[in-house]
Amino acid sequence: MAYIRTLANGHFRADIRMKGIVKNKTFPTKKLAHAWADRTEYDIKPSRI
Repeated sequence: MAYIRTLANGHFRADIRMKGIVKNKTFPTKKLAHAWADRTEYDIKPSRI
């Protein structure tokens, strides 16, 4: 699950912690942060056949 938080400068930081993997990235809009988080979480999850 991603955690999106607002920074002091108005940007947004997306933090992901899944299966021992920690990733984070900063974005100018909340929409971009959510899109990156969703895509990254999908890539971390195992393929379902």
